[in-house]
Amino acid sequence: MRFFQFLEWIEHEYSSNNNEFGKRKGHEVNENGLTQPISFVDLFYLEDKDFEEFLKGLYSGRKKDKKNKYEEL
Repeated sequence: MRFFQFLEWIEHEYSSNNNEFGKRKGHEVNENGLTQPISFVDLFYLEDKDFEEFLKGLYSGRKKDKKNKYEEL
């Protein structure tokens, strides 16, 4: 379960950092007939190389953040 939450987070990070690429909005009707807004990210049309570059940058940024935290201690 956590793995899929992690993937969702990465998709939303990519979308928010790239002009909301792949973000889809809509409405769904629940069992009571009420309409609720929904949104999700669909990266089907994203080129692999672009996503790989994003992941490298994300990893590098996290690595630097951790290093700075250790230096502060």
